[in-house]
Amino acid sequence: MEDVLKLTKLLRDNEQKFEKVLQKGSLCCIITITKYLFKFIQEVSTMEVLKVSSHSSPNSVAGAIAGVIREKSAVEVQAIGAGAANQSIKAIAIARGYLAPIGIDLICTPAFANIEIDGEERTAIKLICEQR
Repeated sequence: MEDVLKLTKLLRDNEQKFEKVLQKGSLCCIITITKYLFKFIQEVSTMEVLKVSSHSSPNSVAGAIAGVIREKSAVEVQAIGAGAANQSIKAIAIARGYLAPIGIDLICTPAFANIEIDGEERTAIKLICEQR
């Protein structure tokens, strides 16, 4: 939901710029804007989230990551705490090994996410994994 709000704000903040581009009729600019917006909406609406704990098996998580990447080309891995972050990083390294033989180069972008657990807000590390 947070990403949808960001997109809505982006569109509102840039409405005049987009309008000028449309008035000028620059087809290339329109196509470029449309591609980026479509990709953003597609990733936000279809991104699967895998939650990893410090007790998660890196091999099992790697298999889940590889499976989602094959199907949807992107997955978000969430971890709260050092142990969970450690297991997540190991799993992503293992998943790269699973996907490399079929020609998929897995990349990972780290970010923070605010998660609510039992009514308490916590900060998680989210690792957005996708095909290069």
